[in-house]
Amino acid sequence: MMRRLPVLILMAALAAGPALAQPAATTTGPTMAGPAATPLPQDFYAPTDLYGYLAMAGACDQFAVQSARLAMVRSHDESVLAFARSSRTAHEAWAAHRLAESNRAGLHPPLPALTGDFQRRLDALARQSDADFGAAYLTEMMRILDQTVAVQAAYAERGDNAILRDVARESIALVGARRAEAQARLAGPPNGA
Repeated sequence: MMRRLPVLILMAALAAGPALAQPAATTTGPTMAGPAATPLPQDFYAPTDLYGYLAMAGACDQFAVQSARLAMVRSHDESVLAFARSSRTAHEAWAAHRLAESNRAGLHPPLPALTGDFQRRLDALARQSDADFGAAYLTEMMRILDQTVAVQAAYAERGDNAILRDVARESIALVGARRAEAQARLAGPPNGA
């Protein structure tokens, strides 16, 4: 029970947003659950069983890759385009690394798929107006990266496969850096260069 506590605290902080992430309005700088972030969906779970983890981590990566592809078609803001390109590359690399490590462990992971909430969110993003698309995309990326951190942290803490626990641990800092980049791009002025 004590080992579950740090992950539960992280998940609660992510779900609560800025209210828990920042004490009284004196904290400055970006936090993991920044002002534009939305809480994790009520039905969101971070599985600790092997195939549940592979499916959820794969779905998070698929959402990031597919929304990046959409951004590369829809956005005209060079800052958003640059983030989308690097996001697609990063998430494809993480998915490939997780697959390689799964194969090394003798596993046969399911193909990643967008289901339920992930597909609805991608569809809603596609319906955004051109004027609102860039901000909506970056906001969704912060949200998916919050979810990805929750998934990786839960599995790193109490997952049932040692090889994939290591993969999850490696991912946490990388995902946090991507989220900070998305938040900075959302907060900053558009970059036309």
